Amino acid sequence: MNKVTRSNPKITRRRAALIALPVFVAVLVWALYARVAPVDATTGQTPVGKLPLWVAIATSGIAAMMAGAVLSLAISNYRRWRVVLHPNLGRVLGTLTLWFLTPLTIFAYVPWILGPTLGFIVFGVSPPVLALSLLGLLLWYPVSCLLVSGVGHRLLRVALFSLVWWGSYSALLLYLGYQVFRL
Repeated sequence: MNKVTRSNPKITRRRAALIALPVFVAVLVWALYARVAPVDATTGQTPVGKLPLWVAIATSGIAAMMAGAVLSLAISNYRRWRVVLHPNLGRVLGTLTLWFLTPLTIFAYVPWILGPTLGFIVFGVSPPVLALSLLGLLLWYPVSCLLVSGVGHRLLRVALFSLVWWGSYSALLLYLGYQVFRL
């Protein structure tokens, strides 16, 4: 394989599944230990910060699929990094889209995404929040480059961008747990 050819999609899909399976098991074991609680019979809800079992299984699966897809693309394109990371309009727009839609926190399963949230509080943004926001922009760039450069079919590329967003939402939900917004 030379520098400009894409990797074999069949090998990349197989590798993504092989990476996603142990990640799923590990994340699910952690979620069962840290985030799952039985539903209270009197209120019909789980305790604050805990998730129902089915939500933990679904979010673990989605987060594992995202990790498997991104890591598989990174491994498949390891000889093409110079070509992959070369900026162009698609890669920059993909990065800005992922950055703008990055979930910051979740209340009642509704994500608060970075773009509008930062727009609401733009005048009160502290320097650490702004620095973390810019760091997020730098972290999304290689992911966007891998998706744009490593995937040839446009519909699959859109599906993988969607999977990356749902995977980050799922990982954040697993990390933070179920939160209730109260004024």
